[in-house]
Amino acid sequence: MCSLRILLAAVLPSLLLTSCSKDPVQHRFSNEQLAWQGYQAGEVLRFGRDRDAQVRTYQVAKIDDIMEPQSGFFIGTRPEYQRIIVEVQRTDSLSRPEQVLELRLPEAPFDDRIVHALAGWESYRYASLPIDVVNRGAAIDTSAYQFPGVYFLPTAVFGAVTYSQVIRTDYRPYTGSATPSRITRRLYYAKGKGVVAFEEVGKGLWYRLP
Repeated sequence: MCSLRILLAAVLPSLLLTSCSKDPVQHRFSNEQLAWQGYQAGEVLRFGRDRDAQVRTYQVAKIDDIMEPQSGFFIGTRPEYQRIIVEVQRTDSLSRPEQVLELRLPEAPFDDRIVHALAGWESYRYASLPIDVVNRGAAIDTSAYQFPGVYFLPTAVFGAVTYSQVIRTDYRPYTGSATPSRITRRLYYAKGKGVVAFEEVGKGLWYRLP
């Protein structure tokens, strides 16, 4: 019995170390999903409008591309899920970096590989982008709770630039949720580019300049 205890005491730590050091299973975006992330770190984005010569400038402040371990209780090595967060800062006025894109994969048991994509710009936050639906060539179910006011445009022209595969999202604010003169009520998000245009109440359409 004593010999058995000594043997277990010697072997058990190595087994635990082997178990803990096992490489986690990593779930990553497909190439088709990643194609929708078009921002580049340090990139300067300029937006103008037809009514005057005013220009707004923004810079991509940070892009985090990380692998996050599964949350909650889990036995064994936790699988990891890719997550991308993009922050942009307006540079023609005092502002702080704001999140404009989040891509993440759902954790098990909801691990269906359907990417959760949220876009934003200025006062518009958390616009759901059905990029997997568009990638499959399927129709967007606008009656679904996560995609109200979301439309797919095969092409869209802003200024002198034509964009393909554009998702338009219409913001439906709650009463008193934002200052009416500053609210961004519509976004246009293009595959491989990001937000290429947005509309503000009282200020009209702003579109990305070449």
